[in-house]
Amino acid sequence: MELAEAMARAKQAHQAGQWQHAESLYQQVLAADPTNADALHLLGVLAYQAGQHQRALDSIQQALAIRPHDATFHSNRGLVLDALGRLEEAAACYREALRLRPNDPVVHNNLGKVLARQGRLNDAVACFREALRLRPNYPEAHRNLNMALQKQEPPSGDLARYHEAIRLLPGAPEAHYNLALALQRQDRLDEAVASYRQAIRLCPDYHRAHHNLGHVLQRQDRLDEAVACFREAVRCGPDSAESHYNLGNAYHCQGHLDEAMACYREAIRLRPDYPEAHHNLGQCWLLLGQFERGWAEYEWHGRCPGIPTRTFRQPLWDGTPLGGRTILLYADQGLGDNLQFARYAPLVQQRGGTVIMECLPALAPLLATCPGIDRLVPRGSPLPEFAVQAPMLSLPGILRTTVNTIPAAVPYLHPDPQRRRRWQQVLQETPTFNVGIAWQGRPTHGQDRQRSVALEQFGALAEGTGVRLVRLQRGPGSEQLARLDGRWAVFDPPDWPEDPAEAWLESAALVSALDLVVTVDTSVAHLAGALATPVWVALPFLPDWRWLLQRDDSPWYPSMRLFRQEHRGDWSGVFARIREALRHRLGESGPRTGG
Repeated sequence: MELAEAMARAKQAHQAGQWQHAESLYQQVLAADPTNADALHLLGVLAYQAGQHQRALDSIQQALAIRPHDATFHSNRGLVLDALGRLEEAAACYREALRLRPNDPVVHNNLGKVLARQGRLNDAVACFREALRLRPNYPEAHRNLNMALQKQEPPSGDLARYHEAIRLLPGAPEAHYNLALALQRQDRLDEAVASYRQAIRLCPDYHRAHHNLGHVLQRQDRLDEAVACFREAVRCGPDSAESHYNLGNAYHCQGHLDEAMACYREAIRLRPDYPEAHHNLGQCWLLLGQFERGWAEYEWHGRCPGIPTRTFRQPLWDGTPLGGRTILLYADQGLGDNLQFARYAPLVQQRGGTVIMECLPALAPLLATCPGIDRLVPRGSPLPEFAVQAPMLSLPGILRTTVNTIPAAVPYLHPDPQRRRRWQQVLQETPTFNVGIAWQGRPTHGQDRQRSVALEQFGALAEGTGVRLVRLQRGPGSEQLARLDGRWAVFDPPDWPEDPAEAWLESAALVSALDLVVTVDTSVAHLAGALATPVWVALPFLPDWRWLLQRDDSPWYPSMRLFRQEHRGDWSGVFARIREALRHRLGESGPRTGG
């Protein structure tokens, strides 16, 4: 076989992905001609593609020794050095390639990536812009430029230079994309939508523009449009795990759980260690009541960015008998979670060990009334010795909880008797049916816009006679009381404690003395449920996983009744049904006349 024919067949096999056959042919060429620079170079490219970076470097350097002025050789040597983490040498190779071939957009882009990794963002941006000048529809350069600009500028960056870029290059999609990113960071969402759409008009396959437009539309609750955008992002970037994940999130918000789960699975297939996709897949299983499948996936929440994690030298408890050992249970999420999962302490104690519970400090005096806890430690205080540990939200999975085996014996929290008697006396001064209300959760909660309501919604409950609404809301949302202007009354308990722990004890005593609590999905719901006070919870169309689907009771709290949105965002319908249920309840019981 002639060398030219062997090289041609080798390249053909290489391009077809027949790497072993291609390598064999390259070696045949080199056996006949050890100075064949093309065969040495392409053998190095093969090694690079196989992840054999040092071997690739040796081969490409041999090719360069024979043909030192080949721009492609220098460029590919830069790729290998980049993969080896030798960034300065990689940058030097790319610069030499550009000296020999200055109009190569791929090399400009690759040099920009190295400079960005070195923190030289201004130089990196210049490289990406040059790559896009040479090849305007270059998706990777678009993406890299966007990432560099996001790192380069603070969120409040001046928009003027983005507008100037559009004036100079009105047909450049990346200019509109960059403006959209800046507008999105400033929460100017309608303007961001318009700029993303313009970028897409100029470049219909602009993956990141479709993707980010989907994010903005989802923030605006325009879910059908968001789904369409994420589907386009998946079409343009089928190997993007992030796009599959976010399409799943949009389906999830719509309540299309089968579609959401399919997207999460595809994201996990593409990126097996994708913690958010695992966690959200787990939430879907839990919401569907498939606890056995859900707990393992839900455990990935500890690996999700932004979620605080705790590390201990002691091992995680696996649920086996403790045999006299001491176990630490610790609160790893919010107040409501701490209240809800404290119920597991007796089950852990029954496994034959000593139970230490580290809790949120504000809840310590109240949780001291929970059975099964041998020692309570407020977070931040020194921990005693222990042998094994478990976060409280992991206990349902560790103990293999199903919907039918949820430990639901209530009350498992108990109010201070003296405080409760005092509130009973205060409330009985007027023979009314006392309904405690809470309308807003923690504003920083990721789903607070969906779960919190305006205080105005509770006005329907005050229309009838014989009902007194009692304020349970504390902190954010309390300012809404001043807007009522006397249109209807909310009893505001006087002299409320400022100390958080005292305030929780007071809340427990007041809640236990009420006839009913009506609340959105906040810690107040868990407090009332744990105290066995009748509590009605207003839930969004797609609730948190713990409330399950299509049922008006809760296996977690026997005294709880659930009122769900029938249509996304329709709180008026929820509160109309609560009002009718309250009228029915009053018709059965009449106004309260004694404790």
